[in-house]
Amino acid sequence: MNNRKGQWLILSGLILALGLISLVILLNQAMSAGYKVSQAETEFPSHEIGAKEQPCH
Repeated sequence: MNNRKGQWLILSGLILALGLISLVILLNQAMSAGYKVSQAETEFPSHEIGAKEQPCH
């Protein structure tokens, strides 16, 4: 009986570790995507928006 308790402890620890690793990977991907989007927005030349607007007469 004691041997089974140790197996369950190791199995639950392994499942918990795998879940934590997958959560960290997902958070890393989300932060990386947010950083790339913010970089693209700051590098977008805003002076080109005003140059293409036509004056309203």
